[in-house]
Amino acid sequence: MAGKDRDLRWIDALDDETASSIVRIVNDVSKQDSTVGFDGELSDEQAAHFIADLRTRMKHGRTHVLLITSREGEPFGMLVLEQHGSPNNQHIGDVSKAMLVPDARHQGILLEGAKELGRHCRRIGVDVMTLDVRADAPAMGLWAFLGFQQYGRLPDYSRPSPDHPPVEGVFMYVSVTDFQARLEEISPR
Repeated sequence: MAGKDRDLRWIDALDDETASSIVRIVNDVSKQDSTVGFDGELSDEQAAHFIADLRTRMKHGRTHVLLITSREGEPFGMLVLEQHGSPNNQHIGDVSKAMLVPDARHQGILLEGAKELGRHCRRIGVDVMTLDVRADAPAMGLWAFLGFQQYGRLPDYSRPSPDHPPVEGVFMYVSVTDFQARLEEISPR
């Protein structure tokens, strides 16, 4: 999928069609990756709760959602950035969700989305990004490759199921300046 064949846009509200697109992305990713905060695909009840929660957070203006679709509107990626609300921490944004459906991977979309994330952080005054990820997730290495550094670990981070032992989590950060510099380093010339 070439760059001209996709659309990256920050949305400020979730209509039913966009909400359905986001649930489709979560479910497509959950079929392959167990690291998106859900134990498999979302039930209708889980999807309704997830969307209601996201809508509520977006209303306050500190939750920013990047939706990546084909020009025809087929959803294949999303990112959620949560900007801290207290006056002393507004410069920090937490990447709470980042998903790209398996069929859209390895096509330059991740790099394009990361660059848009950096630009958006600049627009809204975010200077430092944080995130947390399962220690056993391939995404941890990807975030490190993009410039994020570890600042902590939590042994009981995730409990995928009652009969599964707790999974360790890793907490990471990067300055937006360093993030954008790293993206320039790895961008094709």
